[in-house]
Amino acid sequence: LLLADPIRLYIEADPEVNASAMHGGKHCVMSLTSGLANLLTLDEIGAVIGHELGHIGLQHAHQRVEGGMARIFVLESARAAEVSCDRLAIIAAGKCRTAVSAMLKISCGLNAHHLTLDVDAFLTQLAERPAEADMEWEAMQDHPVLPFRVWAMTRFAATDLCIALLGGEGGEPFEKVEDEISNRFKTIGAGLVARAVTDHLHEALAW
Repeated sequence: LLLADPIRLYIEADPEVNASAMHGGKHCVMSLTSGLANLLTLDEIGAVIGHELGHIGLQHAHQRVEGGMARIFVLESARAAEVSCDRLAIIAAGKCRTAVSAMLKISCGLNAHHLTLDVDAFLTQLAERPAEADMEWEAMQDHPVLPFRVWAMTRFAATDLCIALLGGEGGEPFEKVEDEISNRFKTIGAGLVARAVTDHLHEALAW
């Protein structure tokens, strides 16, 4: 990730699965819960670190809005930020499969002792049932649904940009794939926002 300074990493004694990062002056300071550290492999933890540092590097300011239409648009921006940081997770882990594995474990809370995780089977199922990636997320949900995030990660991993960043050659044109991901994101998320705006306008006109 071309970091100029080392990360100051701390483990918090907490069974909850969580991670956070902040920029403390000259250094990035990151906290992982013991629950997360016990759940993931070292490579998968690398994916989580990359994701969290992405929020800092891409300057994703956390906006807090109490309610109303402004909150809906802030949440839409937050969901887009998660898709961006998932790409940093791939770069940090070195493999898309590792980043996806970390995400699946975090989603269910089970490690390799309790879960036979077949990432390839999950990706095959997703390819066979593309509608699952188009499930609309809740209006107040600040993360896209898991199938969409995994689909977007695998599409980005197939681009010439991602492959080049990982030291390889070839791949699909990044701009083409970016448009594909963006259009699908807008169809699901922004479509929901547009309907919410319409509902509010109709209510205002009725009053």
